[in-house]
Amino acid sequence: MLNVILVNFNNSDDTINCVNSIVNENFFLDLEIKIFDNNSIETEKNKLDLFIKNKKDYLNNYTKDIDVFFSNDNLGFAYGNNYFIKKAKLYDYIWILNNDTLVNSDLLKEISVNLPKSKEVLFFDCYTFDNEFHDTGVHYVNLLTGQSKMAKTNYFDFEYVCGASFIIQNTEAMPLFDESYFLYYEDCDYGMLLQQKQFKYRRINDVHFLHKIGGSSNNKQNKINLILLRSQVLFMKRYSFCYFIYFFVKCMILISRRQIQPLKKFIYYSIKITKDSHFCKNI
Repeated sequence: MLNVILVNFNNSDDTINCVNSIVNENFFLDLEIKIFDNNSIETEKNKLDLFIKNKKDYLNNYTKDIDVFFSNDNLGFAYGNNYFIKKAKLYDYIWILNNDTLVNSDLLKEISVNLPKSKEVLFFDCYTFDNEFHDTGVHYVNLLTGQSKMAKTNYFDFEYVCGASFIIQNTEAMPLFDESYFLYYEDCDYGMLLQQKQFKYRRINDVHFLHKIGGSSNNKQNKINLILLRSQVLFMKRYSFCYFIYFFVKCMILISRRQIQPLKKFIYYSIKITKDSHFCKNI
């Protein structure tokens, strides 16, 4: 059984489109769809709820129930995925998939004959909604600067599979996401956990999914930037071999850009956050 996990927050249209693409293009896989809603506004919740209740009108080939959990609080991307990972049966497969993606029958067919083995992570190329190549599904985070990028350029770049889409088997060795991150860098941290447990990555060639880049984080940009900064600090506190270099470089960059408020927040986060910190909405 393949459990497809989608986390929704105030973009039910994207989630519905994603579900439609999975179900109406699937002729190969035994799968179940799981949706975790992170306390969306009422209109978005109602839209998603109505779609689920009337799924027979939209989904041609899907007779199973769609498992939806409506949270009373926004608990983050990591928590939403973990909620359904914990409910999955041992040795089932888990597909972590952003809700602002679309898939096609070619991809689903290849997945059906290439499901990952134990301690293996399956990934695919990512294209934009304009059907232009975006990345290979593998990203790199620099352990000196904290910057995430799409190509390896030096020794300090650590490889991880982007959280937009990957498939893994639910075994005793499979880690959970660290919920401390709330949003951003949870896939970088997950990559570190997979490396520690000696998981291997495997790419399926010649197939891809479409990603509406940035669609999952539907919010004001300043707030998003601060969440990103906080998550980056937490990641670097845990894994950087020289946090002082990162701190100095980051301060110089923010000063040169005259970004005073982010600079204050960065210094505050650097003091407040430790490698053992857990998410706090007030940070």
